[in-house]
Amino acid sequence: MELGLHLTKDYYISAIESKPNSADLYVKVGKCHEKLREFDDAIAMLKKALKRDKKNFVANYKIGLVYLETTKERRLKALLAAHDLEPDDIETLLKISEIFLRDDQRLDE
Repeated sequence: MELGLHLTKDYYISAIESKPNSADLYVKVGKCHEKLREFDDAIAMLKKALKRDKKNFVANYKIGLVYLETTKERRLKALLAAHDLEPDDIETLLKISEIFLRDDQRLDE
């Protein structure tokens, strides 16, 4: 699946060369980056889409989702590094569990 996403992303990047003002193409590249968990690249592409079309719903929606994922992933990465250093620290374990509990609550809504 990942190879297919890379090929699809490359195809859309090539298409941007011939249609550099197409917000939709930037959104498609951004969505590929998101699925590949390349969040910084996804944000960059979605911002380029919004420069071309500020009212693009999909670009606005996707960038919000990527920011949520990025923030969570960065928080979790730092907390897991702290946990590796001091595995018995209760505060760190509680913060890690809070992140997962919030995700479970969003899924239940």
